Amino acid sequence: MKHIIAFGIIAMIALTSCESGSGSSVDLKTEKDSLSYALGVLIGQNLEESELADLNYDMFLKGAMDHRDSVEVMDMQAADEFVRATMDKREQEKNKAHTEENKKFLDGNKGKPGIMTTTSGLQYRMDQEGSGIQPDADDSVQVHYHGTLIDGTVFDSSKDAGEPATFSLNSPMISGFVEGVQLMKEGGTSTFYIPAELGYGDRGAGRILPGSTLIFEVELLKVYSVSGGSAKK
Repeated sequence: MKHIIAFGIIAMIALTSCESGSGSSVDLKTEKDSLSYALGVLIGQNLEESELADLNYDMFLKGAMDHRDSVEVMDMQAADEFVRATMDKREQEKNKAHTEENKKFLDGNKGKPGIMTTTSGLQYRMDQEGSGIQPDADDSVQVHYHGTLIDGTVFDSSKDAGEPATFSLNSPMISGFVEGVQLMKEGGTSTFYIPAELGYGDRGAGRILPGSTLIFEVELLKVYSVSGGSAKK
């Protein structure tokens, strides 16, 4: 919230240095004009990034000027708490809508040809049946994978990186991915549809929002022994 307060202070300085207007034509006659306009652009960008651009800008300007004149009806703490609460509420609403969208996707996906669902809720499709070793929870595996969200956004991909990944199935990982790999055999390819509760849950990670379904295209290249040595026999 400190960055919002900081930009709020800048806004009070900038907005009291220039007149508001909706036109795109502006005459920057002085350094003060240019500085004020530049700060306005930066403030606008910050508001967009914070998803707070849908404001009553008359009230926005009024708040800045009232603070300048020490007659504001919200002090800095009250204003900070209100903005924080509003942002939290909007984030919760956004996450709720996103979660519902992903659940709807899974509900529609499970009825498609070839899709199987485990008792945990993992959905998967065997795209090509392997003929080699099937790993268990103590084994290490080498795989190629391509991970996307339901809108096609790529969040991780060994295929794009051009190098397969090797890891132990009993190391901290996405539980739905670990479960899915154990359903495969060497040489096989599968697609996993991992519900949020078997992925990142309501925490999210980077571009993966809370409640996200994770889709992995996986090729199981090799299964290794517990010791991580030669390929498992």
